[in-house]
Amino acid sequence: MKPAQTLLLVEDTRGDALLYAALLERATDTPRRVDLASTLAGASHMLAGSHYDAVLLDLGLPDCNGLQGVESIVARHPDLPVIVLTGQDDPAIGERAIAAGAQDYLHKSEVKTGTLERALRYACARQRLENDARQARQELQALFDRNPLPVLVYDEESFAFVAVNDAALAFYGYERSAFLARTALDIRPEQERADFIAVLQSGRHDGFNGRDWRHVLADGRIVPVRVHSEPILFHGRRCRIAIVHDVTEQRQAQQRLEESERRYRDVFEQSLGCICAHDLDGVLLALNPAAADALGRDASRMIGHPLSDFLPPAAHGSFRAYLVRIRERGEDRGLITPLHCSGQVRTWMYHNRLHRRAGEATIVLGYAQDVTDQLRTEKQLRTKSAELEAVNDSAPMGLFRADANGHCTYVNRTYEQICGVPQAQALGDGWAQALHPGDRERTMAEWAQAIARKEERFIGEQRFLHADGRVVWCRMHAAPMMVDGDLTGFVGTLQDVTGERNAQAARRRGDRRLATLADALPLLLMFLDREGRVEFVNRGWSHELGRPQEQMIGKPIVDLIQQPATPYFVEGLARAMAGKEYSIEFEDPHGAILRTWHAIFIPQHDHGGRVDGIHVMLRDVTLDRTRQRELADRAERDALTGLLNRSGFEAHGHYHWQLAADLHHAIGVFFIDLDGFKAINDELGHAAGDDLLRDIAVGLSETLRADDVVGRMGGDEFAVIALHVTDDDAARSVAHKIIGAIEAAAARHSARTREPVSCSVGYHVADSAAVSLGEALKRADEALYVAKRGGKRRATGWPGGRHLA
Repeated sequence: MKPAQTLLLVEDTRGDALLYAALLERATDTPRRVDLASTLAGASHMLAGSHYDAVLLDLGLPDCNGLQGVESIVARHPDLPVIVLTGQDDPAIGERAIAAGAQDYLHKSEVKTGTLERALRYACARQRLENDARQARQELQALFDRNPLPVLVYDEESFAFVAVNDAALAFYGYERSAFLARTALDIRPEQERADFIAVLQSGRHDGFNGRDWRHVLADGRIVPVRVHSEPILFHGRRCRIAIVHDVTEQRQAQQRLEESERRYRDVFEQSLGCICAHDLDGVLLALNPAAADALGRDASRMIGHPLSDFLPPAAHGSFRAYLVRIRERGEDRGLITPLHCSGQVRTWMYHNRLHRRAGEATIVLGYAQDVTDQLRTEKQLRTKSAELEAVNDSAPMGLFRADANGHCTYVNRTYEQICGVPQAQALGDGWAQALHPGDRERTMAEWAQAIARKEERFIGEQRFLHADGRVVWCRMHAAPMMVDGDLTGFVGTLQDVTGERNAQAARRRGDRRLATLADALPLLLMFLDREGRVEFVNRGWSHELGRPQEQMIGKPIVDLIQQPATPYFVEGLARAMAGKEYSIEFEDPHGAILRTWHAIFIPQHDHGGRVDGIHVMLRDVTLDRTRQRELADRAERDALTGLLNRSGFEAHGHYHWQLAADLHHAIGVFFIDLDGFKAINDELGHAAGDDLLRDIAVGLSETLRADDVVGRMGGDEFAVIALHVTDDDAARSVAHKIIGAIEAAAARHSARTREPVSCSVGYHVADSAAVSLGEALKRADEALYVAKRGGKRRATGWPGGRHLA
């Protein structure tokens, strides 16, 4: 059964009103009620209080003139069809009535049942079409005005703007009148205008979309944007509509990623040590320049090759054993012998560790130092020491619209591409099925809350899962559409932010990977900004200073270090800020231990060549320096007596000789040979002879000045350089003291032999500026033989005279 229809008949002539009402009520099978009003005021009151499907209006009402009644009703009730009834014979009155908003016009003489019914049916149909068209215009205008992204419409020929939304005004910084007075060329840098015109004249729609442009804002700033543009017909003019995306944040995120990777790469590439990474089969994955340079090779040609390719065949077996150990233990250290490109075998001391991270292949991170020269020096020292010991001891973006309930009613092509489903499937709640399962429940809950709040905007990020398995990250913006205070639906945008997300994720992975590498190195690594504040520290600094890494970030480095390291850091930072690399070794007391550090300060330059930060690397070289000092001391000392050996005597003697020569001082040189020492060995044995030599060494050390140079030259021969002996008298006195000291030291041994032990001394007082130490020792040796020929216990000066060159 058809619903009842209610009509309002406005007619001041009662007979006509009753006639028309009767015709209307019996003209159709549809239930119909006809209400009567005799004035415009009465009709307005009834329309305000009740719903009517149509109005039949007489133009000859007592309270209005002409078409005032039509205009009044249409203005207040634009959705209501109005049919004009008149007895006037003016043919133009009908056209004016239609122009005023009436849907049809009837002369009262033409009113019949069929005519009236047909006019009523057509008027209602026309009104419905007009209502639908008005609703569509309102929705499209809302989609344009409330779009959260800037939307521009400009003429294709003149480039003049003909419409802009509020988002565009806010983004570009113009008032609406000022913006509409500009053209599409005005918002582009001058150097891009010709390109813009060429793309527009080419007729290729894809020349705009998916491409980055630059736009000029009202304050003169130039920002990167991505524009999606399509041709449209706007108020009869050929125009283009453009939706503008600000991609500044995406560009900045990419720049931050590149900067972070560059800094961590500098830590890797500028390290003093040899750093590498290889897989569990020993294939090189990464190699820093220091490692490649140490082998005289190109790092890019080494990567991808097994490490065994750069080892001598004899080392292949030990390398395979190393791979087994590192897999089993997770860590290994020792020596490896890579080949230099010249064929020379180098020796590296390494400390390698396994690096495991969920979802990534296990790799080995390695740090090594080329100790070839160090080992060679140590070997030379050991060899020299062994030789000396042998001598002495013989040993060795998309667009969408939704209704008031949140059901999708429209999506554009970009939306389809982003979410991965066609429009027909996305409508209603179908778009939600394309959401990633991990985001679906959350997104739908947030969307339902936005619908419930009605007048609030919706902003969210979610993933769409495409049929091919591809995941697309999106940022959704939606705004409510309000018409006459009522919520009619939502309009929104969908922006693909996968690239931005991937860039952020890649930066985070790179930061974690390089931080892990830095923590694994046996170095203290730090990066400081231009103000000397800490931007990065590895775990070594945290252990050394006893503070968590996060507490050091942002602090001035001078607030973290202590004396005596402070002046070295101040000097190093000053040199690096001046653009120069600087290295220094300093000693730092650590409790009861004196530690030696090797520090290097490396400037970090920006794209303009200015220093914008400093890399600081410290290595503890205490053990290396201690070992070097011990080996050097062993090489210079006589193992039996503890006195300087011949090499040590000459080294210390030359040092003091040069000091005296610079001051033009004379120096006394003494050569000593024991008398009767053979009897000690023959009668008491070599052990007694060794005891005697040790006692004599003690006696000489106690008798002579502390700064005199005393040495055992071999067997039972000794030599002395007396720094304060400047004439023959003083030399003769010292010589007799030497004889007395030796006889006293030998007294307990001489008592058990037939012949007492004494000595003979040859001496020479030389001008250190004119005579070399070697020549002075030769002269003292000649004097010794003179003394020997004259008998025992004698001291004789060089017979050639004093102070002669």
